[in-house]
Amino acid sequence: MTHRESIDRFFYGPRFQGALRATIGGLVPAFCFGFLGHLNAGISLSVGAVAASFADLPSALRYKRKEMLACAFSMFLTVWITGLASSFEPLMWVVVVSMSFFFSLFAAYGIRINSIGFAALLVMVLSMDNQHGGAGANAMLVLGGGLWYAAFSLSACSLLKRRLAQQSVAECVFQTAAYLRAKTALIIPTHDLKAAELKLASIQVVLTDAQQIARELLFTEYQDEKDQNPELTNLLVTLIDLDEHILSAHADYRLVQDRFGKTPVIHSALMRIEQLASILDLIGLSLLKNSNWPVYDLPEPLPQPPLPADETLTALGQVLGNINESARRISALKSQTTHHLLPIELSRFAPRPRYGPRILISNLKLSSPIFRHALRVMIGVAAGAIISEFFPLGHSYWILLTILVIMKPEFGLSRQKNTERLIGTTIGCILGGVILYLTHNPLILMPLLFLFQLISLSLRTVQYTLSVICLTLFMLIVYALLGVSGLSLIGERFIDTVIGSIVAFSASWLFPYWEYQYLKTLLPRLISSQVNYLETLTATYQGVPPSELEYRLARKQLTLELANLGATFQRMLGEPENQQPSPGPISDFLRESQNLAAITTNLSKAESIPNKSQALTGITTSIAYLHHAMEVLNQRKITLPPESSYQTVWPALSMLLNSAAHLDSIAITIISDENKTNPGTDSDGFHIG
Repeated sequence: MTHRESIDRFFYGPRFQGALRATIGGLVPAFCFGFLGHLNAGISLSVGAVAASFADLPSALRYKRKEMLACAFSMFLTVWITGLASSFEPLMWVVVVSMSFFFSLFAAYGIRINSIGFAALLVMVLSMDNQHGGAGANAMLVLGGGLWYAAFSLSACSLLKRRLAQQSVAECVFQTAAYLRAKTALIIPTHDLKAAELKLASIQVVLTDAQQIARELLFTEYQDEKDQNPELTNLLVTLIDLDEHILSAHADYRLVQDRFGKTPVIHSALMRIEQLASILDLIGLSLLKNSNWPVYDLPEPLPQPPLPADETLTALGQVLGNINESARRISALKSQTTHHLLPIELSRFAPRPRYGPRILISNLKLSSPIFRHALRVMIGVAAGAIISEFFPLGHSYWILLTILVIMKPEFGLSRQKNTERLIGTTIGCILGGVILYLTHNPLILMPLLFLFQLISLSLRTVQYTLSVICLTLFMLIVYALLGVSGLSLIGERFIDTVIGSIVAFSASWLFPYWEYQYLKTLLPRLISSQVNYLETLTATYQGVPPSELEYRLARKQLTLELANLGATFQRMLGEPENQQPSPGPISDFLRESQNLAAITTNLSKAESIPNKSQALTGITTSIAYLHHAMEVLNQRKITLPPESSYQTVWPALSMLLNSAAHLDSIAITIISDENKTNPGTDSDGFHIG
């Protein structure tokens, strides 16, 4: 992708346009009421609007309405209760600490509901020093700001519904191109296969997330005819099939690297893959720009090795054949954008949020990672409150804000945010001092205020350090416009951030729930989804093939479990090494699970089956290996694997058996390593650090 195309992708993409919506919706109340001479009221309204924008995440309108309204009223109750308690300071701190615990539990519902809890905590902290007109009046202003932003965002999203769907599908196209490019490392002789496969797993996590967003935006409204987007819906379904093919493209890459790595045929293959990825980039950009389908020339098919082929030529033929099939599927994308919906019950594929109180109640125990996270946040906020009370440092609520922003349920993410926030705040304070030294002219500072807020929100999820730099500049300019500026303000901002970072980092070591503990449930779940996927193959060979819906649902569940394991493994690598009992075997487990999924997909599409009864026996044997692996992982106890003397001359079936047996042996290795290391645990069987 060229620099110009990258710039177009940013400005036409969902992050920038969502940030533009949040910036306008957040700043308009302050500008309007300030112009009318009611700046304090405008600031309270903008506080509510800006906080509500954190809950403005990609989702179907039917869910967004509920979530935005819930956010507005949660902020109202939080500010009102905090305001009522502010007359007696000890009571106010009790309320603040209790609210921090309660709203941190919202992480149990996922990122969207968790953002509502964060918005409520944000306005609670920002309103502690600003009770404009009393508790009730200030709470009503915050509610007004939240409702204003909800109305503004919902109106914009309703008008731009198709545009948002286009952006979500375009993101899927871009991530497919990224995955395709990353696969080139598998056939380059200088690349480490294990590292390449782990990189593919990380890209698959992002690709799966993009697909989930697109599914929700398109499939949730599927039953409402006026909201259907046949062209985009068909394109997404066909694109997911393309992704399945690319993910399932399997060959003996080590053999290809060793035998053909430096030959012209591999150079040609790499060129073809880059051409195909560039075509996908063009398709994604055309969706973002809402322009015509791009014109491009598909590369000529790569010639297959001559027959009869030995083992090395067969592996090379698989690589070249997969590239040719990918080209054919990419060329068919345009033909699928018809006005008639594909005959699939798409609403079954749309993710459905869960709101019930049972989820919250089920996490009210020390063995819950969410409960432990809420305890850490509560302790961190209490420590920040004590420091603010006994060592007043100006705008002391910045300490609490830093703690709330940094502390995440995942240790590695909290540590990363901590470092990036310190760096960003330091640079932002230096640049802010330079800007405020050069000018205090409102005509210059006002556009800069808008610009820094826009950049900060645009980069919040992709370049956090730069986002914090711009956020710091935004805050310093806000105070400068309010008549509060100077080196003392910059010093306060820096000192409060450092204190908040130290408190957050210290609190993150309390009641830890290491990612390895998640793996204890994720590994058996992944094998269970592998078994379910394999059983669709068994049914096919028994003469009762599953419906397309059943097959796609099994495939989707397996894809999600692979992505969950990949994301958890990445987070585990960011934790202390002594809390990573067996990173090597877990990495092997992830890679072999992807191989097994790819082999199963290829078998499900085999045009000819040498011997159905033999194939059924082989699949049944593979499932037996997987059941044994699941038993070992669930019981945390090693037992003997199933004995099998089964042999086959069908290469695809032999690969399936070997992969399932290898996965079983890796599961045994994981439990063996765990028993050897025997890390410290608490009474619930969880690591205590």
